[in-house]
Amino acid sequence: MAKKLLMLSLGPDGREYDLHGIKAFPCEIYETSLKSMVNSMVPEHWHQEIEIGFVERGQIELRCDETSQVLHEEDIYFISSHKRHAMKDASLKPVFYSVVFHEALLSGPDSINDKYVYPVLHDQKLAFLITRDPFILKKLKDIIKLGEDRPMGFELLIRNQLSSIILCLHKKYRPQLKPAVTSGLSARIEQMLSFIASNYMEDIQVKDVAESAHISSRECYRTFRRELGRPPTVYIHQYRLKKAADLLVSTDMKIEDIARNCGYIRPGYFSTKFKAVYEYSPAEYRTLNQNENQGDS
Repeated sequence: MAKKLLMLSLGPDGREYDLHGIKAFPCEIYETSLKSMVNSMVPEHWHQEIEIGFVERGQIELRCDETSQVLHEEDIYFISSHKRHAMKDASLKPVFYSVVFHEALLSGPDSINDKYVYPVLHDQKLAFLITRDPFILKKLKDIIKLGEDRPMGFELLIRNQLSSIILCLHKKYRPQLKPAVTSGLSARIEQMLSFIASNYMEDIQVKDVAESAHISSRECYRTFRRELGRPPTVYIHQYRLKKAADLLVSTDMKIEDIARNCGYIRPGYFSTKFKAVYEYSPAEYRTLNQNENQGDS
């Protein structure tokens, strides 16, 4: 069945680190009620995966990079990899479904991939697309049903439905065969960011981050500054503090337990770092945001 989306796990650069499916089947189906989200919105974020979805009920405001558009019932959206996007409530209690999947799910023989899949998933004209195509809408609803029923071979059937959507987009918009692509981050730093996301709660050092990508600590510093504009030490603190901020709002865990779970052994040091970034102590931040969310309900 569709997974209920309640919050996102984001890095300081806005990257989403939640797993979408499993390695053998990198695809997840979500049902999102914006009223259940903090501040009734999905915050700005980006991910490696492609996202395609539709509005089931109500209206949502969808923002992608500098473009913003209100979507109504049965409007469909398509967002390609690495595109920053956010959703917020544009009417009472909107609900939308989304299918988030990695390109590798549809990659077949190189000739087929190059001819059909790659152009659609990477053409900049299709990087943010709104449509009301009834064929695509039916395919998306079929995918949701397959995710709920999970018949034998449902993975193959979902992949087939996604392939049909890609072929429909290819026929409709005729993307370039070899478009110019800017993938964003290098494979090296992707590997190091994934390491931090999996180990931020431990006492990791820069040398550990560097070793995860088989480079020196010096090269690690250079890579982070070149691609993210900050050293790895700063990124690690920002990532940990963002995780802590999420836990302060979404759980009743003790602050010292949150500190330890986010890699800070000394609660006092954690509080100092947190206030320097968020302008409030952890206790003040929790009270302020929990009260705000209760006021929205």
